[in-house]
Amino acid sequence: MANNGGSEFVIRNIKQDEVEETFDMIARLGWNLTKEKFKMLCEKKPNNFYVAVTQDGEVAATLSCTPTFADEYILGNVIVKETMQKRGLGRRIVEDILEMVPRKIVHLVSLPAVNKFYLNLGFKLSDPQQGHIISHIVTDVQLLDNKVKTIKGVADDISIAPLDESSLEDLIQFDHRLRGYDNSLFVSTLAVCSRLLVARNKSQNNKIVGYVAAFLKKDEIILDGLNAESDDVAALLFREILNQFPGTVKVKLQMFDSNQFLLQFGGEATTERYNRFSLGGNPTIVPEATAYNVSDCDFTH
Repeated sequence: MANNGGSEFVIRNIKQDEVEETFDMIARLGWNLTKEKFKMLCEKKPNNFYVAVTQDGEVAATLSCTPTFADEYILGNVIVKETMQKRGLGRRIVEDILEMVPRKIVHLVSLPAVNKFYLNLGFKLSDPQQGHIISHIVTDVQLLDNKVKTIKGVADDISIAPLDESSLEDLIQFDHRLRGYDNSLFVSTLAVCSRLLVARNKSQNNKIVGYVAAFLKKDEIILDGLNAESDDVAALLFREILNQFPGTVKVKLQMFDSNQFLLQFGGEATTERYNRFSLGGNPTIVPEATAYNVSDCDFTH
């Protein structure tokens, strides 16, 4: 992307030698995107990631713009380095990217502190909203185990195991069916960068019926996606992912308003609502009933 009007910043796609510097800027905000995942995403789809750089080559700001449904994009990871703020750079990098996708629907899930920023850029609250509830809970393992006991008949018919590499395409197709659009990059990234478990129904020719991904950050399990065909499968997957991190009961959940099923298995420590905003129209509705935990890479902020 060209440098407009002799500005001190150039906005363009990220280069591979800028990935670590850009991630360090993201990490200072405490977001849950891991360096390994960010590197892989930038390597596989560099055209989805943008930076604003100074004339000296310093990364001053970044964002991502990811296609979903036809003519729709999600904006995410909009960050301006602290020393580069108060120069209108955040507004400029968003406006420059919007110029690249004219007459398209662009949407995002906003941090509460910057809702006004997006409203000033012309975004409106999406309708239906499809925002997120983010909660940090301390899991009551006994309560979860009691739930698992009540669904023993279902549990006996479900096998849960780490993803076998030969089954990646099957999982991508399962995710596509539940989500409604192709998100193969995200799923293939989970397979490498997160603890990924897949649930199969033994009586249905080992058909995939759900999956869960997570990683550990400090003393908290970060759920990085939990999709399932039923509450019972979701409960079994949640219990099994806890087994992957022995002794850790703090969990970060990121959920739709309409599907807070996992909250019943722990006490909330903190919770916050994130609204969805859109420009150019309302985005296609994503199925919520099967999405028990959405991912930071699925709906970024």
